Amino acid sequence: LTKKLISFFADEAKKDPIKYEEFHNEFSSFLKEGVCTDYVNKEKIARLLRFQTSLDRDESSNEKAKMQSLDDYVSRMKIGQKAVYYLCAPNREMALGSPYMETFKKNGTEVLLLYQPIDEFVMKNLMEFNGRKLISVESSEASKEHDDKKELPKSPIGDDLVKYLSNALASKVSQVSVTNRLVDSPAVIVDHDSAHYRKMMQMMEQKKMALPKQKLEINPHHPIMKQLHSVQGGQPEIAQLVAEQIFDNALIAADILDNPRSMLPRLNTILKKCMGGAATSATEGDDKGETAESSGEDTTSENTEPKAEEQKA
Repeated sequence: LTKKLISFFADEAKKDPIKYEEFHNEFSSFLKEGVCTDYVNKEKIARLLRFQTSLDRDESSNEKAKMQSLDDYVSRMKIGQKAVYYLCAPNREMALGSPYMETFKKNGTEVLLLYQPIDEFVMKNLMEFNGRKLISVESSEASKEHDDKKELPKSPIGDDLVKYLSNALASKVSQVSVTNRLVDSPAVIVDHDSAHYRKMMQMMEQKKMALPKQKLEINPHHPIMKQLHSVQGGQPEIAQLVAEQIFDNALIAADILDNPRSMLPRLNTILKKCMGGAATSATEGDDKGETAESSGEDTTSENTEPKAEEQKA
């Protein structure tokens, strides 16, 4: 009976995709539950699922991209692409703006976008599709496959930053490594338990879960990391504040910072130091301006006296 139903839904999806999408929108949670519970038929059921992807427009019609099947995704995979990539996020805007998407957007690699909490469990239970592994873009495995080693030369400060951050964040990180997968972000957390998983475990255990030590990947080519390297020796206090903020920013990007309010004292300190420097610069600028004005006034008065004497003569 199960096989007949799966075959019937697959046929309906081909005959009338629009009608099937309406059915999917209403009953997809049951199909996803089937992937998680039916080991024998999980891949066949997975063919019935539909997801958004990072593809903005349908290549065949140039219209706004619709919900895609896993078979659709596989048919468009780039030559040499070994895995199906996915990202769990609250919505499309946050997914596309995630630092984990930077290298995939740069390389034009399509990514499945998953918005529902159960989607992550579907991927972990399915593990592979059509002989291809399902890999989260938030994993170090995705980092290894998308490190642009040929495009960016090795940073001379990379090893120093790894050593410094390993010490500065010793109580928070289990590993710090350099990556070339990042473009506009200084760092990311990889191989972490997702926010959905952590919330589920907290509900099951009825207690708050302590955040374990994390794996941090850094982009030594980013301006913030370059500045951090330059001040770590001469301004250790500021360097420590920046290192901790970089780490917390990475936790936010991974959606696993339990209490963002814990950052406020540090942020206020950073702002105070920044504004203090700005105020000092402004004061120095005002002093120079006043000096120049007074100097100009003296010169003017000196220059006008001879002219007055000449007129009398």
